[in-house]
Order: sequence, then structure tokens, then C-alpha cells
Amino acid sequence: GMPSLSANPSARPAPEFSGDVYSWEVIGKRLAEPLELPFPVTLHLVRHGETEANARSLVTGAQDSPLTAIGREQARAVGRRLDPRYDAAVHSRLSRSAETLRLAVDAGHVEVGAVYADHRLNERSLGELELTPVRPIEEFARGDFNYAPSGGDS
Repeated sequence: GMPSLSANPSARPAPEFSGDVYSWEVIGKRLAEPLELPFPVTLHLVRHGETEANARSLVTGAQDSPLTAIGREQARAVGRRLDPRYDAAVHSRLSRSAETLRLAVDAGHVEVGAVYADHRLNERSLGELELTPVRPIEEFARGDFNYAPSGGDS
């Protein structure tokens, strides 16, 4: 199991980094080149399960929408497919992310060395779009990652 999540829902804060903010252009250039590490790393990414907002076809953004019963079962199902041990697990500070991780780890009987809650993994705020019906947004459709809806994060 994962006692750090059960005993403390916020888990440990992530280690501090420089805090530098890079443009999408810089990030794209850095990601275009292989990342050389002195040892092999296996990274598994898991998206949270279905939320109440997802089920209602609403834009969620930074709203802390809880998992549905389907979302909880999705988390358990992915947990049964995980490796038996991970050195670390990182989740956003949103409850849907923490609960998905907890349910997955418990269902899969996964041992995790350290669990971190990192606000930098939180979904960005979509301002006035949040909790409104999902619909195409021209700026997102054309890949404008700098677009910020009124009241939202760019």
C-alpha cells in the first residue's frame, strides 16, 4: 500500500527546482533532443479516472472535480496492470489525481518508495470556460498553447 497518501492526503511536497519558466519554443527544442541520463529510467504516465465534470461533459481545468464510480474503477483497473514496485510516484495536488494514484496502488498491491504531490502537475486554470459545456475552442484547435481564456492561465 501507500501509507503516505492514506495518512497524509497532500503527501510530501516535491523537491524544489529552479522555478525557471520556459517558452513553448524552448521546451520544444529541448524535447526534440534525447535526454541523456547516466542510468535507464522507466516512466509510466497515468491520467486520472473519469470525474464528475467529465461525466457531465463540462470543461474541468483547475476545478477539483471528484472521481465518479467509473473513474474509481478505471483507477483500480490500471493499478492491476502496473509494475509491482516503483521508486517514486508523483501526482498533482488535485484530489482526482491523488485518489487515482491511491486506488491504483492499492488495487495493484504496488510498493512505492516515495510519493510526491506537485502543484506543477495541476491542470491549468481555464478561467471562464471551467464548468461550462465542452465545445471546440479555436485557439486550442490550432495549437495556441499561449491562449488564456478570460480569468485563466496561459
